[in-house]
Amino acid sequence: MDDKVRNEKFYNSYLIDPFYKGLMFKHPTWNQGWKTAIDTLNQHFSRLPVSYIENHLRSLNLSQSLYQNQNQNQNQNQNKNNKKKSNKSQKESKMEYYSRLFNSELDEFLNRDRLSREDNIKSFWSVNKYIFPIIYLYQYIYMSIPASNITLERYFSDLPDIKTKNRSALKFETIQALLLVRNWFNYGNFHHSTITTILNHLMDNDI
Repeated sequence: MDDKVRNEKFYNSYLIDPFYKGLMFKHPTWNQGWKTAIDTLNQHFSRLPVSYIENHLRSLNLSQSLYQNQNQNQNQNQNKNNKKKSNKSQKESKMEYYSRLFNSELDEFLNRDRLSREDNIKSFWSVNKYIFPIIYLYQYIYMSIPASNITLERYFSDLPDIKTKNRSALKFETIQALLLVRNWFNYGNFHHSTITTILNHLMDNDI
């Protein structure tokens, strides 16, 4: 089975509701567990094409302002020779910046209160997509997976064009990481009493 077929199989077979629930909603038992699992997702962020990230930020009118602010801070004391970077080095520099931006957003996002079940997800992102543009990119990709309930179906009905476009960005390794998140979630639902012990073991052994 080639990667494309395998991706489609996992993409259509596994709903990522647990990822979304853990990221968005209040679930105190899982604060550390989700941080561990999302850190795994973070390892795959650098594999997204720079152009894909920039197109997303451009759609929010953020691409130029974010990267220009970073350039102004970093280039104040650089001479003119540094402006002759190759396209490859420029892309690497941008990817490093977007990776730092993602880490910064993720830390801030995970320290905020989660939504309650009564809160409106669409309203939340209509405001916070400008505060957490890279996190928004993640949910924009993963949440294009077919919804499992009416509420999410209504949410995605406003995003009719993203399924095909985003499937190409969902690598098999990322799907594996998402399945890890799902397994964490399912384990926590049935084994609350042992979750602290396991998390401590993972942290103590730097897993």
